[in-house]
Amino acid sequence: MPWAILKGDSACLDAQNNPLSGANCPVKLGSGASTIGGWFGALDLDGSGGGSSEYESNIIDGTADTKYCSVGQTDPDCQSFVVDGLAGNKVGGTDHAIEQRLLNEPKCDANGNGRDDFGEVFVPGQNGFAQFAIVCPDSPR
Repeated sequence: MPWAILKGDSACLDAQNNPLSGANCPVKLGSGASTIGGWFGALDLDGSGGGSSEYESNIIDGTADTKYCSVGQTDPDCQSFVVDGLAGNKVGGTDHAIEQRLLNEPKCDANGNGRDDFGEVFVPGQNGFAQFAIVCPDSPR
């Protein structure tokens, strides 16, 4: 998803900018609440300044043209990167794209309610760091 936590956010990251396990952190701020300079947490994953249509596409299909990897991951296809932010709130684009993405569910509906519930997609983490692990990677959630 094309959202991020602002580097230096002490509620979500430690002094070395590592995530704080168990912290409750917004990754896309809602209307009316900007962190700095009109940035609301949206990222330009392809670095082309593609604006709203590219941003919406990144939400709907969960992909970007550029492959990014976690810090320390060794994959020859990964890009060294600084990801630019997209200015502006993009409320309509965010809402529309999430609605479109969720049209692809259910993928993991075990209880028959027609949607993928949190407990059908995630389970308590197993690796000592992550609070939750994904058990249904096909879910749009």
